Amino acid sequence: LVHRTAHSGGPILNIATFYLLAAANLPVWDFTDPAQSAAWTPNAQVEVLAHDADGLRLRTTGADPFLSNRSIEVAATPWQYVVLVIKASNAGEGELFWSGTFDGPYGGLSQEKSTRFSVPGDGDWHEVPIFPGWSGEGIIRQMRLDLYGDAEFRVRSVAINAWKAVPHEDTSSLGYEFGLADTETW
Repeated sequence: LVHRTAHSGGPILNIATFYLLAAANLPVWDFTDPAQSAAWTPNAQVEVLAHDADGLRLRTTGADPFLSNRSIEVAATPWQYVVLVIKASNAGEGELFWSGTFDGPYGGLSQEKSTRFSVPGDGDWHEVPIFPGWSGEGIIRQMRLDLYGDAEFRVRSVAINAWKAVPHEDTSSLGYEFGLADTETW
């Protein structure tokens, strides 16, 4: 499994009402491991330059470079999100497609089942959270990670994570009692 701390030194997100639910049954693809990165197939517009301890080094060309994984079996919930650990030579916008089927004109993928995300182009590692909103899909059976052309990337991991609400103290019975002071001046 991938260690999920921010490589830039800070937290992924700072949301006080939630905490990261460690879910061992949700997939993490560690691209530093050739066996795990093999689940993601590049199209003809993605050239694999190297595979090493930093992950997969890619060069993209053309208008529609992507990596696809058609061997997923994840029950979709509203609390799931994807974290892409990536660095890029130039900034751009990517897109994550998902589907519970392989049927249809694009093999089950469509714009309605996608979420766009931004990647900084500073050459540093970034944990990019992607919130797909896929709970209505039922089961996720495939994902496609669309990058953007004419750039070099390092992909360290792709992970599906889940959020869980933090129990909070019931404040409905909290109150304030006024003293016996004169309240007529209010």
